[in-house]
Amino acid sequence: DRGRIAAGVITGVGFLGGGAILHFGREQRGLTTAAMIWFVAALGVAIGAGFLLISVLATIIAMAVVVGFQSLERFMPSRGYFLLTVRLPHTDADLSAIGKRIYEATHCRVIAARMKYTSSEAETTLVFRVEAPTTEAFSILAQQIHAVMPSASRFTLELQN
Repeated sequence: DRGRIAAGVITGVGFLGGGAILHFGREQRGLTTAAMIWFVAALGVAIGAGFLLISVLATIIAMAVVVGFQSLERFMPSRGYFLLTVRLPHTDADLSAIGKRIYEATHCRVIAARMKYTSSEAETTLVFRVEAPTTEAFSILAQQIHAVMPSASRFTLELQN
């Protein structure tokens, strides 16, 4: 039965597409890849069923959408994501207070945070994933970070994709 074969292919490939989607806090990546995996499977089923003209037209439309939106993406404002690592004295290592101060000083939002506490040292290492309105905010954030955390002995700031 052709319907069962198509349903099996689409269902099986759906699991592959689901594996292509990665979650980073509130952010998801791989949605276009997952959609294209599913589309290619559907295209294979359509070609196998003998719908060659529809398959060619669907491929042209799909490529126009993917390439067209990729071209439009350059004109859309993009957010910047940064990884901020800070070493502070134990007494100053308050994740929520530091996240609030970062937002007040830079208008950059902390979307994830973790703390590494070592009892043998007098300092705590904090790691923040920060979302900025634009990628240009990187230099602004770097300049203002010392004002936000004057007791920091060391900090690093990395631009993320």
